[in-house]
Amino acid sequence: MPKWAGYALKVKNRTIYMLVGIMLFITGFYLFDEWYRYEKHLQILRQEHISIVTKFYENIPRRTTAILKAYANLIANDNQVINAYAEGNREVLNDQLKPYVVLLEKSFPGSTVVLTFHTSGGKVFLRTLDPKKFGDKSTDYRPMLKTVLKTEKPLSGLEVCTKLVGQRFMTPLKSDGKVIGVIEVGADLNFVAQRVAGISNIKSVITVNRDVAKLLSMKTDGLDQTVYFNNSKVPMGLMLNGGNLKDSVNTADGRYEIVKGFKLYDYSGKNVGSFIFISKSGGMEEWMQSHFYNVLIICAAGLLLIIYVARKGFIDSIAELEKEHETVLKELKEINTGLEERIRKEVENCRTKDQIINQQQKIADMGLMLSALAHHWRQPINAVGLYVQDLSEAYKSGELNIQYIEEFEKKNMNLLNKLSESIDKYRTFFEPSVEKESFEVIDILREIGEILSATLATQNIKLMVSCKCSQKEFECIFLERMPECEFGNTRITGFLNEFKQTLLNIIYNSVDAIKTRYAEENGSSDGLIMVNIGVEGEIIRIIVTDNGTGIPDDVIDKIFNPFFTTKEAGKGTGIGLYMAKTVIEKYMCGTLSARNNGRGVTMEITLHKSAQCL
Repeated sequence: MPKWAGYALKVKNRTIYMLVGIMLFITGFYLFDEWYRYEKHLQILRQEHISIVTKFYENIPRRTTAILKAYANLIANDNQVINAYAEGNREVLNDQLKPYVVLLEKSFPGSTVVLTFHTSGGKVFLRTLDPKKFGDKSTDYRPMLKTVLKTEKPLSGLEVCTKLVGQRFMTPLKSDGKVIGVIEVGADLNFVAQRVAGISNIKSVITVNRDVAKLLSMKTDGLDQTVYFNNSKVPMGLMLNGGNLKDSVNTADGRYEIVKGFKLYDYSGKNVGSFIFISKSGGMEEWMQSHFYNVLIICAAGLLLIIYVARKGFIDSIAELEKEHETVLKELKEINTGLEERIRKEVENCRTKDQIINQQQKIADMGLMLSALAHHWRQPINAVGLYVQDLSEAYKSGELNIQYIEEFEKKNMNLLNKLSESIDKYRTFFEPSVEKESFEVIDILREIGEILSATLATQNIKLMVSCKCSQKEFECIFLERMPECEFGNTRITGFLNEFKQTLLNIIYNSVDAIKTRYAEENGSSDGLIMVNIGVEGEIIRIIVTDNGTGIPDDVIDKIFNPFFTTKEAGKGTGIGLYMAKTVIEKYMCGTLSARNNGRGVTMEITLHKSAQCL
């Protein structure tokens, strides 16, 4: 097999695998989306069921009480009914109450309704449910009736009696201000389940506690809860897991979701059982399973079709790709042949450009230094001139003697030595640093201050310095009073002369900004340059703040670009801050940033004591 054919076969197989993978991913994503929407639908359906049963459970007792109260008041205001009761005629009273019983049964369909008259002594006078049974003293087992007779006030709520658990309303009958009996109207609690089932597919299970079950003569089978009503066909035992309700139950009849369970409390607030709402799951699971199978079959057929088409026509395509591949390789070889030379030339051009920029910056800095040197020398030279003039006057006045000459020589030699020292200092200022060295930031700032002292004094600009080392902060106005930081806290390692030039450029920019501001305001200068040196662990921050003109907000992000300047034409090169940022960030692993402070500009240098850079 030719080499290219083997390569083509590998590419073909990879492509087939890739297509199969894509198809499987699309299939998986589609199935996941269908499953997610299915779960979302079930969640929404469950929330709807919970909302339905919650509203019913909260509102039906109140509405039921209102209906029962209306019937009780209607009966209490029926003179024929009251007369029959007052006369003690049960048969007539029973006949008079039959229309009300019919209305109650229509109001609570499918449930047992109760309409009973009790005497003031607590005995049953008439049960419409069983007219032949009367005379028993119901207050012995009906605490709700006992409470009504005692308080002589209407009372409603859930009550358990010997036959059923139901919602009751009792109201006392009075004649001449005395209670002559009690009217009781009620309905079995299962009417709530009947009402919910009538408007939805939600079924109900009503359970009662063990003591309530005994009162109702129900078998408990040793369980704490006994089923009082169940229209869901789900055994109570399947609903519980360690005494708690499960989320769902699987039975032979299908899957049921436990929607919500409520505690049942009687009129006195005593827990008597639970009301559980159950919903049978629809055909969503079956539909989803069938839908998944259909999707899998379609995807499998699609995969087989893709593999067949890919294998049928892939060899020709691979041959064309191989030819194109050879052409591209040939072109790449030709490009790579001259690429190295072009890269070398571009690197050389970049180095040349950087050297030119660096040289331009040095020339500009030398101009600044010559200006500072002129200011620095002017005072000593003037002093020498005055001493020379005084020599002639001393000769004429006869004061010229050996003591005068020695004093004259001492003063002038001191001035000349200072000039010589400044020459040595300026001579090495612009020499490039060959290697990194350790130095104190405070010492560099003092040296620059001495260089610029004459210039600053001429422009009436004050240079204030504050240095914070550890928890101590020192402030001074005159550089000769500048404090030393203890234990070398401001000592860093870097290129000394380049760092000096950077600080000089930044302070000179502040001087120019202050001069420009006061020239525009036509006022006397009260220029101020604040330098704050702070040490935080391994971090040294040098913050230079002035009260000059500031920088327009729309160009402040450009001031570190090469050849960009905010000064007038001929007064700035636009490379000072560019070189400063290069030195700080490229060669000293720090950062240099600028911001307006409302009155002028703040330049911030951040350095790391132990950073390793170029």
